[in-house]
Amino acid sequence: MIKIREAKLSDLDFIISSIYKLRLYENKLNPKINTKMILEEGYRSQIKEEIDNKSCLILILEDNNENAGILIWNILKRWVVYDYKLFSELRYLYISDKFRRKWYAEKLSNEFFKWAKDRGSDRVVLTGVRRNEWALNFYKKIWFEHMEFSLGKNL
Repeated sequence: MIKIREAKLSDLDFIISSIYKLRLYENKLNPKINTKMILEEGYRSQIKEEIDNKSCLILILEDNNENAGILIWNILKRWVVYDYKLFSELRYLYISDKFRRKWYAEKLSNEFFKWAKDRGSDRVVLTGVRRNEWALNFYKKIWFEHMEFSLGKNL
């Protein structure tokens, strides 16, 4: 049985582990992705605070009482460039290997869309690693569209 619920402090290890696995995968696509910071105590403290933050949502997806995935979003602020009241930003979406190919990422996303809309958000945005074709295809499938692009330069 599938259950989606808000995270509790007792989920902290699973959340950190999931984010770390996601970052390890992204690091294979772009070696500049930082994986070490996720294991630092300061990052752990930040996630702990976000579990109780009302402008942040951390969802846990369970499959038969076993943690299967996470989703972390933030409701931010007005985006004046595009004239949106409030926009929400996806930070992390991760499904454990054992539970992939069951549309759990879509289920988590749909749950978040309801949550964001109920809080006045009228746009959802995300930033991803350029070479992550799986993520790009998934988000296009659930109606995301290209808006901008980001570039970087080492100094």
